[in-house]
Amino acid sequence: MSDKIYLIKDNKPITLEEKEYEQEIVLQELLGKYPDILAGEQMNPENPRRWILVTSELHLVSKDAGNTNFYLDHLFLDQDGVPTLVEDKIISNHQIRREVIGQMFDYAANAVVYLPMNEIRSLVELHNDVDLMDFLEPGTNSIQFWQNVKTNLKIGKIRMVFAADKIPNELKRIIEFLNHQLDPAEVFGLEIKQYVNDEEKIKTMVPRIIGPGIYPPEDNGLLLNKDTFFEIIDENGKLIFTELFKLALENHLIIRWGTKGFSLNVEIDGKTVSLLQGYSALAKYGQCILSTNSHIINKVNNGEKIVECYLKLTKQKNFDKNKSDFIYKINQKIDHKDLEEFKSILSKTICSIKENGLSN
Repeated sequence: MSDKIYLIKDNKPITLEEKEYEQEIVLQELLGKYPDILAGEQMNPENPRRWILVTSELHLVSKDAGNTNFYLDHLFLDQDGVPTLVEDKIISNHQIRREVIGQMFDYAANAVVYLPMNEIRSLVELHNDVDLMDFLEPGTNSIQFWQNVKTNLKIGKIRMVFAADKIPNELKRIIEFLNHQLDPAEVFGLEIKQYVNDEEKIKTMVPRIIGPGIYPPEDNGLLLNKDTFFEIIDENGKLIFTELFKLALENHLIIRWGTKGFSLNVEIDGKTVSLLQGYSALAKYGQCILSTNSHIINKVNNGEKIVECYLKLTKQKNFDKNKSDFIYKINQKIDHKDLEEFKSILSKTICSIKENGLSN
């Protein structure tokens, strides 16, 4: 029996019933036309992903495999220049199980190795009516954006999305496994069910993310606040986060809450630069602090020099460098000396950001 949803119109309920896609091309065309269906707010609740289409049916050629041809369903870029590869399948297609994984990895490898930047830029201009500057984050210019795309491709920071009307359990387990192994690449499953009322000519798409953006069973998807956050962290976390919130108050930082933690942001002329993110045990890496160095590098004058000082924290215990960022796993009590040094380096970083200002 199919699921139903109900739309209230003129105080009357209209029933929409779940309906299978007649052909795979229907799902493919919908994603190309309406990229918001990719559910960027579920992938990153603290900083929802937005999309600009590079192209659909992207032709890739593997020279290592005897000039083998590949056709990727969609290539998008998010606002941080992260290439997002999307492959569409419907449940009736047997390839949706293991074979689609191999296909996606072929696409990813060949997109990273062989796709020229000038071709990506030309395709974005060809397939989008929107002005690129309207798409970008405030304070980011097109030169920075395209440099981000180039850098992300070079280091393999890409996002792979398997879109389908139903993600089989076998594929779910593979996606979950890959997300524990891959860094900095991400893998998501995206179930997109359609609900239709033919008489009223109404169609509703309901996307649901499977992967690192999925909430644990005990997480209801509601935003945390300081009180609820402190209820789900241990004593080690309370020690360092208490000091962190004091520092945020002293420096007038902007706190933005998500479903698993928060971000601290430096405000300059009404715009913000992300400094770090604090997480509870609900997050992928567990109770931890993550720096957001790319925001500083891309948005602040002399950002690379500021980050160079910021990364001195990785000399402390439990602070590990993760590509250009650091991660601090809060699994033991931080001693007083390290805590004071942490606050000192953080204060200097905040002051440097404010003194140098936003880049043009």
